[in-house]
Amino acid sequence: MLYTNKCCFIAVMAFLSSIFISNIASSSVILKGNRIIYSADAKDKVVEFSNNGDTPMLVQVWLDKNNPDSTPDTADAPFIVTPQIFRINALNGHALRLKFTGQTQQLPQDRESVFWFNYLQYPAIKSSDLAQNRLALIVKSRLKVFYRPPGLRGDASQALTQLQVQRKGNMLTLQNPTPWHISLRNALLTRGEKSTAVGQSVMIPPFGDTRWVLTDPVGTSVTVYAMNDYGTAVSHTFTLPR
Repeated sequence: MLYTNKCCFIAVMAFLSSIFISNIASSSVILKGNRIIYSADAKDKVVEFSNNGDTPMLVQVWLDKNNPDSTPDTADAPFIVTPQIFRINALNGHALRLKFTGQTQQLPQDRESVFWFNYLQYPAIKSSDLAQNRLALIVKSRLKVFYRPPGLRGDASQALTQLQVQRKGNMLTLQNPTPWHISLRNALLTRGEKSTAVGQSVMIPPFGDTRWVLTDPVGTSVTVYAMNDYGTAVSHTFTLPR
């Protein structure tokens, strides 16, 4: 899973109380990349946004540990963002700084940790519209932040190739022996010229595993598709023992 968008109509905003907008604008603010890699030895991380629409937008940002329903008031990840609320004019960009504020020793040092970056976007309000009841479409976007302690063994770009794939009956087990999270999209089980789609989007944690049930367990190889640090799809083919 890369990131998810939630479109919700709400009557009250945390900091734009009781203001509505009738002209529904589609999601136009996007973040550069669909994941954030934060190195523990970095002072901070610059995160870049762009507004590809023709309407000025307001954006609010916060992070959480793993709560899809989190709000700015329940943000619990050990990060701060500066600024937390900002405006992006039409066809313009904006950058903010993400900084780790926790204690490094409180996180595992033999593997990366994952947090979640959230941002709300909605059209900016004109002063002439403040007295009018309008309806606003607010879009919530959510993506992963990978915190990487120094000295991790191996290369994150090779994590997919290190998967240990085993088939037993109609069960396919994928074990991750690396200190990196591996974000899988799906897989193709192949025998000769016949390929069958198997699995689903899942993130295998460091030193963890996942299991997929095979509706057609016959196959001599499996090609696994995943996302790398740049949000690009990559794949690797594993030969299955007979």
